[in-house]
Amino acid sequence: MSLENEQETKNYLLNEAQVARLLGIDRSTLCRLRQKGAIGYYRIGGTTGGRVLFDERQVNAFLERSEHKPARREPTMEGQ
Repeated sequence: MSLENEQETKNYLLNEAQVARLLGIDRSTLCRLRQKGAIGYYRIGGTTGGRVLFDERQVNAFLERSEHKPARREPTMEGQ
């Protein structure tokens, strides 16, 4: 892989505060989502007291899974 291709596929790690702000939720809500397994993360530096980081792609995937599209309505036959 060339350096140019590597830069194109570079992913970014975000901390808890950044992800919570991006999603518009409280950090405690983000923690619950993590504990439920709804959003993937990395723990760096041990199981207690370590840093929790999120891959930007995983955050985007969570957003896509969370999207609710409006129900499609069937056309009505008004006036008949």
